[in-house]
This record gives sequence, C-alpha cells and structure tokens, in this order.
Amino acid sequence: MEYGIREHAVLYALLAKYTILNTDKTTGEDLIKSFTGIYGMKRGERMRRNTLNDGKPLDISSFLIYGEWAGRPGENRSVLDCRQEETVSEVSLCAWFNTWKQYDLLPYGPYYCHFIDLAICRGYAGSFTLDVKEALGKGDSRCIFCWSQGAGQKRISEEKEKNGNKWILPFSFHCKELLAAYREAVTDDQLRNRVLEQTEEEFFRLFPEADRSVFR
Repeated sequence: MEYGIREHAVLYALLAKYTILNTDKTTGEDLIKSFTGIYGMKRGERMRRNTLNDGKPLDISSFLIYGEWAGRPGENRSVLDCRQEETVSEVSLCAWFNTWKQYDLLPYGPYYCHFIDLAICRGYAGSFTLDVKEALGKGDSRCIFCWSQGAGQKRISEEKEKNGNKWILPFSFHCKELLAAYREAVTDDQLRNRVLEQTEEEFFRLFPEADRSVFR
C-alpha cells in the first residue's frame, strides 16, 4: 500500500494523541511543538539546499517551486494570488484536515497547522516571512497563507513544468521523518517508547496493509 497524505495525517495525529494522553496537556503540547518543529525545520533546510545547489535565489518563488510533497488529484484545492508585494495562498480543501475528521482525530491533528509552516520557513531561511492568517485546523473556514514577497507566477509554472516531480519526496519518507523527529524530540525513553508503540499499534489497526518498515 502506497503511503499518502491520509497515512501521513493519521500518523502525525496519533503521535500527538498519545503524547497528550501519556502526559499532561502542557507538557504534551510542548513536545508536539518540538517534534513538529524539528520535522519542519529539516524539510525547510532540504529545500534551501536544493535551491542553492541550483543557483536559485532564496525567494518565495523558489520556496514554492522546491516544495517536497504532492497530493493526489482532487485531494486539495487552493488558489495562489501573486501580488506585487505579497503572495497569498487560499486553501479551501485540505486532505489533512479531512482525514482528521474522518478518523475522529480533530483534537490532535490540527497541532500540525499551528506549527508546521512556520517551521518549514525557518528552515528555509529565505528573504520573506509568513503570516498564517486563517487555518482550517484552527476552526476557520479556509487556510490563508500570506508571504511578505511577491512571487513570479510565470516562473513558478515554467519551472514546475520543467522539473516535474524532481523535488517531490514520497510520503513514506515523510512519515519516517516524522518518526525520526519524534525520537529526537522526546528524550524520556519510557515515554517515547510507549507513545511509539501505541501509535504503531493503532496505525496498523487502521492500515493493516501499510509498509511496516516505515516504523523501523
């Protein structure tokens, strides 16, 4: 079974769920912020290296070109508005959010919305900032991302068409990276092992045909 957004969303939410259930809420949320931050920073750092290796500027256009994931047709819906001094993305359909609803994980999955995008931007360390004005995971009717720099729509389209999926990494990789970030963030061996065991058990109860090597 191929990993996709659904498996990535469920894995993240289960890690958050069992972290909260095995600690108090304040401690749990701190750990969730930490492991999400590590995961996001590393994504941004990889994107930065790829951008610089190609001799491209660390601007918002490159940031959007060198993204690492791609959903299946119809999973997500967004509109990119490239203005003179800012770039705005409005997301009206999100497969992560819909997955959390489907699997009754809304109390846990949306921590992702709170921390991930700013962490990726910090790792990328580009010439722009990000303001997440609205997010489905925070109870809004849509997600709105505002970057403090205008993007080149033509350049984005041309380079994405030219490169295809060159920079896209499979969700099995991203799931492994989530687990690696969790192991790095949670230094309490007993807590870490308990959460990982509970997460793995429920994950494979939901997806018995999924590749178990992702957890190793």
